[in-house]
Amino acid sequence: MSALKVERLFLSLSSEEREAFRARLQATQTVLLHLYDALEEITSQQRRLSRCKRKLIESLYHEPYTPASDTRFRNDCRRLAEHLERFLAERQCLNMLEKNSLLHARFLLVALLQRGLWKEFEENYRKARATALSNCDFETLLALDNLQFHHLWESRTHKPQALKHLLSTIEASKADLKNHYATTHAHWGSIYTGALHYLQVYEQSKSWEKLKQVDFTDVHSPLAEYYEQKSRTFAQSLHADIASMTKALNIIFSLPSVLPHICAEQLSALGNVGLAYMLNGDYANALQYYQKAFEFSQTHGLEFGASLAFNYASVLMKCARYKDALEIFHAKWKVLSKGKLTQHRAEVMRCYCHIFLGELDRSQALIPSSLAPYPLDIQLYFHFANIAIFIEQRNFFVAERTVNNLLKRFQRRKSYAQHKSAQQLALLYRKLIRLLQSQPYAKSSSLKKMKEALTTFKATHRDYHSALPVIWLEHKLATDIVD
Repeated sequence: MSALKVERLFLSLSSEEREAFRARLQATQTVLLHLYDALEEITSQQRRLSRCKRKLIESLYHEPYTPASDTRFRNDCRRLAEHLERFLAERQCLNMLEKNSLLHARFLLVALLQRGLWKEFEENYRKARATALSNCDFETLLALDNLQFHHLWESRTHKPQALKHLLSTIEASKADLKNHYATTHAHWGSIYTGALHYLQVYEQSKSWEKLKQVDFTDVHSPLAEYYEQKSRTFAQSLHADIASMTKALNIIFSLPSVLPHICAEQLSALGNVGLAYMLNGDYANALQYYQKAFEFSQTHGLEFGASLAFNYASVLMKCARYKDALEIFHAKWKVLSKGKLTQHRAEVMRCYCHIFLGELDRSQALIPSSLAPYPLDIQLYFHFANIAIFIEQRNFFVAERTVNNLLKRFQRRKSYAQHKSAQQLALLYRKLIRLLQSQPYAKSSSLKKMKEALTTFKATHRDYHSALPVIWLEHKLATDIVD
């Protein structure tokens, strides 16, 4: 486990971080430096540590592999992992201090407090508190107030007036505590509602308990109101309340774009308005907001995250802008490939982009030779993509054989049998293939019946309502009817 852990930590480092960490080891840890260099060499050769452990132990310690040398190796891996974790924590702290002025002010106040610099403390405390309050950063606000309590206790003599001032300061901070609770409650509520929204798509028959709404009595927190409106946006399954999300957008942009968490929420809000329009099928407006989000991220130097990039590309595909979608995939592939599930979904979407563009060789090249590492729903999308390519090539014999093999999987494998919607869609694909086989230029009336069958399928199988294999079939029927 220690070897696996140190390898995972190492792989997460950027090239610049690897150089900085190596310089640190070079100064103090000679033994661990050799292990680190060996790990770097193994990675450059695209090998795994677990596959060459025995040889590595022999080269590191200049002795044959024994249980004792294996224990020594695992201990060295554990020590190296601890150094890596400490390095990552320090880098993260420095990064946050550089970007977050309030965090910098908070540590400065601690330093001033320890040195007994009361006048300087009071001056910096007032400035930091005003910034925290204007940005609704109640967590930092309470931490600053806690330092102020210590300052009042230690800097003044214990006379009645000084003690009364301390008590009144604590009483005044209770309002901030209530605001912090309401904001946190509303934030968690927005996450809970978002998760519930998507869960209801998969399990529509179940009724899930909704989180209680925030009590806004005596609460003065625009951020809490923002989260509450965000929750209302996704309170219903399958649809979104655009009015609530627009309200949330206006609230979050009323706050200054100073602190990182506010800028991140403003970017998220633009993306969520786009998502709300996308869920309601208004892709033109959704595209506008994703473009605004993309521009906002570039202006403020924010990372355009995996979900934003994925949804932006999805909307571009819905608007039949497949080349633009491929450009987003290319530009943001590093971000998209951080998470396996997002990467797998992006891979299948790239494949379909090339199908829609008529670049069948490119799409064929993007279908993996082995689908085993992929989740079953992604595997099914690739199967349908393969069938679609054969249909577009008018290779109907291979297309029908492929769809029949897929239908056999639904009969023989329990995991496949659970995907009833995909099974029904496969039958529609086979029906289209046979129609095109019997009538090379299928009559418009026959294709229209197929289109009606697809419309019925979409109405009764909500989980596949806007799936890529369905969109391709819809597109194919529409173009063939026109032709």
